[in-house]
Amino acid sequence: MELIFNELSLQPTASDPHSAQLLVEKIAQTYSKAKSQGFQKIRFHEVFEQIALTEGYTFSDWLNTTSNRTLKDLLLAAKVYPFINEKDEWAETEYLKQRYFFENEFIERTEPQGLAAAIIYQTLSLSLLNHEYWQRVELPVSVSGEYLEGILIAKRVFNVCETTSFENVVIQEFIGKITSPTLIGTEIAPDQKILHLRDDHGKDKLERFGKRLLQSQYVVSVINSLPFNPKATNLIRKTYPDGKIELVLYWEDKGYGLVIQTTGRNIHETNAIAEILVEDYDD
Repeated sequence: MELIFNELSLQPTASDPHSAQLLVEKIAQTYSKAKSQGFQKIRFHEVFEQIALTEGYTFSDWLNTTSNRTLKDLLLAAKVYPFINEKDEWAETEYLKQRYFFENEFIERTEPQGLAAAIIYQTLSLSLLNHEYWQRVELPVSVSGEYLEGILIAKRVFNVCETTSFENVVIQEFIGKITSPTLIGTEIAPDQKILHLRDDHGKDKLERFGKRLLQSQYVVSVINSLPFNPKATNLIRKTYPDGKIELVLYWEDKGYGLVIQTTGRNIHETNAIAEILVEDYDD
């Protein structure tokens, strides 16, 4: 799991470099607490070092002047960008097919990239505590899309800004939901599940493996074959928030693969099911 930096929390800007320094230290301390809860990275909207906290003072300035080596190393190891992981085509597609809007008493209506990413990845946003507004554990975002016909749907992003944020019951419940998802099984009997494969080389091997997969209560169907992935080294190639999983028989020279539909209802459930499949079928 990753935290998503809320770039809107750069507003209002810090009053001076000293205030900015304290804000960065609080961010680092908050991440340290998040890390103990299973969050491995902080995803930023641009190169971390170039982000301005106030006029003439960036994260890079803090890195160059801080005497707190522990916090410095912590942030350097945590930072990644951009908001949407370039490997996650599904997330980019989700972001592009909808529009996201945010506004409050000091920010005019705008598109919040970080909060949008937090919605897509179903994770926590991380805000700078430079205004009391960013202490809220739930931030409102309006969403519209191609199927909503101009209607704005209200969504919320769960937000942290300091170590005490993790003491809030709402945050605790959300973390529990995404770290220990409740998985559901399908009621379809294995011999009634659909197994569809292209008539390609290696179909016999994929069919045998597919029939094994269909024994799992979390696998609904085998949707199709995948193009060969001869360089694959893992059973799981990709997971999707709608429950689809791409698998590769990496032990075969050709890298035969298939895509399955599971009972996963979001990316966290799908990832949990993927782990179960690795444990049960990666032999």
